[in-house]
Amino acid sequence: MKTRTAVILKSLFYAAVFVFAARYAVRNAPALSGALDSMSTSRVALAAIPVLLGYLARIKTWRGISGGLGMRVGMREDARSWLLSFLGRYIPGNAGLVAVRLTSYPGVPRGRIVAATIVEYGLTLGSAALMVLAGMPWLSGVLPGLAPVVVTIFAVVVLVVSSPWFFTRAYNSVMKLVGRPTLETIPTTGRHMFSVLSAITASTLHGLAFALILGAQLDATFPRFLLTASSGYFVGGLAGVLFILSPAGIGVREAMTVAALGPVFGQEKVLLAAGVMRGLTVVAELFLFVLAEVVSRRGGQRREPIPGIS
Repeated sequence: MKTRTAVILKSLFYAAVFVFAARYAVRNAPALSGALDSMSTSRVALAAIPVLLGYLARIKTWRGISGGLGMRVGMREDARSWLLSFLGRYIPGNAGLVAVRLTSYPGVPRGRIVAATIVEYGLTLGSAALMVLAGMPWLSGVLPGLAPVVVTIFAVVVLVVSSPWFFTRAYNSVMKLVGRPTLETIPTTGRHMFSVLSAITASTLHGLAFALILGAQLDATFPRFLLTASSGYFVGGLAGVLFILSPAGIGVREAMTVAALGPVFGQEKVLLAAGVMRGLTVVAELFLFVLAEVVSRRGGQRREPIPGIS
């Protein structure tokens, strides 16, 4: 009886995750449609490619981290769980992300799930900070003078703290103090570096997508345009992630992106691009989740060892 109740509650929670994300997409569909009227459809379609590839790179990041911590889960089910938890960000308070993961891996100790999520969060923030730094020379006149120093320190701290050499020792020390199980499996240096590169690749791809939407041209100005646009976009991204009360950083990310890039490209142009990028990412997340759900059901839910990096 208790098991049946747990399954029902779990199903209701998962449904809530999907409904909140779909509700956001539907509510913003008219505004997105209006924005697309003033923008090249082919350009938006082209930007959708790096958006989708960026999410696949983020799934690989999670796979590298979770596998390194001993979570041996099949690719299909792991991708589905990650995408569903990512949609959980749209529940107010961002509570959905962790809650979904804690219920998506039966048989896996919760400590491993929490630890993997913390490391992934650190790599996501670290890669975003690196993207901000890459375009900082062209935003130096817009952002506060101490911004480069603050972002550099932030990037170094989160990347070091999320490294296996530091994190596992700190985590195990805390667990011993509170009498909880420690982490026995530690990611190898090679696996962790793979996760770091995957996280940076994901951020780079989403920065490219935003630059394409903003109007990047494939000419001599492209590298500078890409770095500047990506830097401003991830200024908004960091603000959205850190402002946990806003579901998925909605509103915060867009406002900070406009503040950073408005003086460079024009406020209306940046606001339009930020809105289209948000709509594109939500649609991509929903599409990939539905695809993962179909593939997972057809292939069955099975657990398998992960040899090396898988």
